[in-house]
Amino acid sequence: MMTGMFAAANAETVNTADPQTAAAVEMTEAKRVKPGARAGADVYFECSVPLRVAPSRSAEKITTVRGGDIATYKGQSAYDERGVEWLKVKIYGMTGWVSSKNVHFD
Repeated sequence: MMTGMFAAANAETVNTADPQTAAAVEMTEAKRVKPGARAGADVYFECSVPLRVAPSRSAEKITTVRGGDIATYKGQSAYDERGVEWLKVKIYGMTGWVSSKNVHFD
């Protein structure tokens, strides 16, 4: 289990000395893309999120991906100006970018 301080994606520092907080941070971090994540992996959506043309909240929306749906990871990720990780995925026959905040790899 992680202990100490952790810089969360939203730039606030979280004290992980508390066991409950440490477990929550560990679970959140486990969902993020890990180095070596391979193209072709399934990406699971926890809720509805916009599929965008670029890895940014301000980029044009292509469509909305429904919660519970599964996309294919294209092997690329990028970080926006807020430090949020975005994943390039293919779903519904379209390719675009989704925020990693509400998705996970199984």
